[in-house]
Amino acid sequence: MIVKLIDSFDSNFEFKSWWLNNQLNSPLQRFGIFIEKILLTEIKEHIVIFIDEIDSVLSLDFPTDDFFAFVRSCYNKRVDNPDYNRLSFCLLGVASPSNLIQDKKRTPFNIGKAIHLNGFQLQEVQALEKGLYEKFSEPHAVMREILKWTGGQPFLTQKLCQLMVEESKKENPRSVEQVVDSRIIENWESQDEPEHLRTIRDRTLRDEQQAGYLLEVYQQVLQEGEVIDNKSDVKIEIMLSGLVIQQHRKLKVYNLIYKKVFNLDWIQKVLADLRPYSQALNAWLASNKDESWLLRERALRDAQEWAADKKLGSDDTHFIDMSRERERRKLEEALKSHTFRFKTEEASSVTELIKLCDKHPNEAEDFLFTGYFERWLVGQGRTDLAIVSEHIVNSYKQQRSRGLESFVRELCKSEGVHPYPKFIINDNKILNIGEVPVGYKDTINVRVDNIGRGFAWGNIKCEPCLAGIDISNAFDSSIDKILSIKLDTIDVVPGKYNGYIVIQIEGVDDNCQIHVHYKVHPIKLYINKTEVNLGNVIYNQVYFKNLLELNCEPITGIMKGVVSNNLAQIQIIPNYFEASSLSLSLQLNTTSLEEYGWYKDTIFISTNAGNYQVNVTFQTPIKWEAIAGNIALVASWSAILMFFTRWLITNLAIDAKSTTFCYLKSALIDNQNFINFILPNERFGVTSYFIGLILFIFLAFSSIPILGKVKSELFLHLIVVSILPLLIISIVTGYFLKILKLLGSILIIVFDLMSSSFLFFNVNNLLIAWLILGLIIGSLITIIYRIKGKDFFRYKIVSITFSVSVLLLAGCINLKFKTFVCN
Repeated sequence: MIVKLIDSFDSNFEFKSWWLNNQLNSPLQRFGIFIEKILLTEIKEHIVIFIDEIDSVLSLDFPTDDFFAFVRSCYNKRVDNPDYNRLSFCLLGVASPSNLIQDKKRTPFNIGKAIHLNGFQLQEVQALEKGLYEKFSEPHAVMREILKWTGGQPFLTQKLCQLMVEESKKENPRSVEQVVDSRIIENWESQDEPEHLRTIRDRTLRDEQQAGYLLEVYQQVLQEGEVIDNKSDVKIEIMLSGLVIQQHRKLKVYNLIYKKVFNLDWIQKVLADLRPYSQALNAWLASNKDESWLLRERALRDAQEWAADKKLGSDDTHFIDMSRERERRKLEEALKSHTFRFKTEEASSVTELIKLCDKHPNEAEDFLFTGYFERWLVGQGRTDLAIVSEHIVNSYKQQRSRGLESFVRELCKSEGVHPYPKFIINDNKILNIGEVPVGYKDTINVRVDNIGRGFAWGNIKCEPCLAGIDISNAFDSSIDKILSIKLDTIDVVPGKYNGYIVIQIEGVDDNCQIHVHYKVHPIKLYINKTEVNLGNVIYNQVYFKNLLELNCEPITGIMKGVVSNNLAQIQIIPNYFEASSLSLSLQLNTTSLEEYGWYKDTIFISTNAGNYQVNVTFQTPIKWEAIAGNIALVASWSAILMFFTRWLITNLAIDAKSTTFCYLKSALIDNQNFINFILPNERFGVTSYFIGLILFIFLAFSSIPILGKVKSELFLHLIVVSILPLLIISIVTGYFLKILKLLGSILIIVFDLMSSSFLFFNVNNLLIAWLILGLIIGSLITIIYRIKGKDFFRYKIVSITFSVSVLLLAGCINLKFKTFVCN
């Protein structure tokens, strides 16, 4: 509410820090501080806080008394703090002042002024009537008829206007009365949309404790047309429900629609559902209050229990009082004689009373707890038993049948009759379950027969605690003569078990025991696979159904366990199980895994039969659609670089033949000495130096990750010690430039030789051939890198060497057998 108020008044108040600084106060105390210290200080005008749907606030599942007490305190503070005169609360909804503070020990909500809203009058509905002008020839008469049925109730008036507009579009439109009957009253619960009539019904019946009394008052209004409003709580409640309105200090039904829907038949049906004695009450009223319809014994007791916390109407109260009085007279007559009369029999002594109590327990129970046994015993001079009766009644009010049994036991003791029941169990007291496997489940029913009188109750326990045995803690022979013993060995350690099920009977020294013994043996678990290869798995969520089959032996056992694994992308279904046989499925999500990779995971199966592991392997495919763009980009730049490089070589070359394939043909095919051919010369000019330098730098940096993978530091030191002196000597003596020139020439010749493989496709231009070679090299490097990922350096030498060898071989073959013109 504080946040809502801050937003409503467009305040710059720092709520979060203020709330934290006042966290030692309760939320309601913080609200009070905010009202007095912040709101009334910053806002100097009159402040009205509107709280809507007040009836919904009252139905919250926590007490709201404190809040409304706070509202009342704000009113009381006006005497000491004039600023509170500028603060008002407006409660909107359906509620009475007595509803706002429900704790009767607190001061009621006795402040404020009620504002009653009346229905529409004819002169107030011109805006609605305009919507009928083009639909009906006499819209004013139609509106008058609508108000006749709705009584001006705003929602119903607007709804009926809309229904009449829809009706006007039909060929033969019906009258207002016909539309009300067919569209509102008939089957109203199903066609009450938007909901209105059901809300009226729910408001009327929401308080179960006084719903009957409220309906009785409403029934009186229906039958008499109007009832004087004496401002009683129930009449205020029925007004708040919306069913009735007050006119000239009298209550009457709000409108004809409510009168038709919530009629006398509806009242009788609802009352019949509310009251357990409705049929007897209606018959009593219809027979001019004939005593033969009054409640007796159990029916009277049920009615009294139901009515204990409810506010009843006069008919209900009179009916129950008359029934109680009739029973009292009947029992008083029975007490006048020395015999105690039951319905069909009578007892003239305590011994006979014992027999009749056992024979007619329901009647005897009523006599005991209404005090008639106590009075009769006093009349018979048995005050000792009368005192016992009074004590038992006070001790067993919530357990009447046990109270009667305790009373009869005391009677038996006084007369020398054996007072307790005597139980036998299946003619013997040994329960041999036999050998069962882990996970075995069964329910064993043991019959407990009573060969004595009465019944018994008490507790059941196992001595010592028997693993896998589950049995009810309570025992009551009057409810069930079968003792259900549940055996579940799923969590039981294999071994032999012996013990007793002990029935401890309350009030009896002798306990009843059942000797139980059984043996639990282990189960064996069989898994159909220990290794699973899923193969090449597509990039998606893939489901492998029934991948593993688990079975236990014997089949009467049950395996229980959990399944787990390491890889987050793998989910085992189910991951928990209790079964004698089971199929495990696997769901794999490869969308977050690297492409073209081999993966291994382990499925761990922990069960009550042991722990097991299953290895799972799979491979992810290449995402060709993902690497196509990379191939195009890298290949394009590689082709441009190769083309531009050969263009520089061609323009800076000293030997004109080196700009075509002819120099290769003469050197390699025409038996020229190849060693002399590649020795440093001026064929390629200065470009050979630059290309040699680039090749040297590339080889130096490429060797770093390769050398980094070498485990032996000694091997690395030997390489460095061997190369560094040679490099220094070559630089000092001037051979370093010759080495660069040699490397550059070799690289150019190798690229030219590879490019000559395209002569097969009649590509005679070296520039175009280098361009094509650049496309191939860029594509090849991209594919190799994407396929191998982090292992690129391991496979690049083999892959590139193989590709270069193929191109060189193809080039040599073309130079040997392909004919082309050389100048």
